[in-house]
Amino acid sequence: MNEFKVIIVGDAHVGKSAFIDRLKFNRFNKQYVYIPTLGAVVHPIRFDTTKGDVCFKMWDTAGQEIYSGLKEGYYVEADAAILMYDMRSDDTSYKKLNYLNKLIIKTCGNIPRYVVGCKSDIVPHGDINLTLPLLHCTISSLTGDVSDPINMVLRDLINGSLIIDPKSITN
Repeated sequence: MNEFKVIIVGDAHVGKSAFIDRLKFNRFNKQYVYIPTLGAVVHPIRFDTTKGDVCFKMWDTAGQEIYSGLKEGYYVEADAAILMYDMRSDDTSYKKLNYLNKLIIKTCGNIPRYVVGCKSDIVPHGDINLTLPLLHCTISSLTGDVSDPINMVLRDLINGSLIIDPKSITN
């Protein structure tokens, strides 16, 4: 089975942990009480793909600076990065993405990186003012519409276009 380290980065409260929960357990907790991620939490998640099983070791990193510790240490040897933002946010969230993108390049080199707008169920898909020249998609952990970022990573990390059936997501 192919295994890859995928880091999930972004500001606090953008939906990184909700994304992981949806992928890992196919659930969304509507009574969610915010508990900040401390440092990084690694979630191995297996996917059935058109080219066999793949395991992403998804590193859910802290969004709040006070809990982020040695951020660059979590990025070392990453195969891909998903940069998340809350679609309801103002430009400060986008500025943080630019900073994180530069930090990832400095630490990991030119690994595949993707920008993911979270909470598309609240904010309709529309134009955003991102200056990052990266592939972009939107998700909703509430509705379960979370397969696009996984497909983007799969297409780049494994030769060929690997499309997963969202129902095949397993832990």
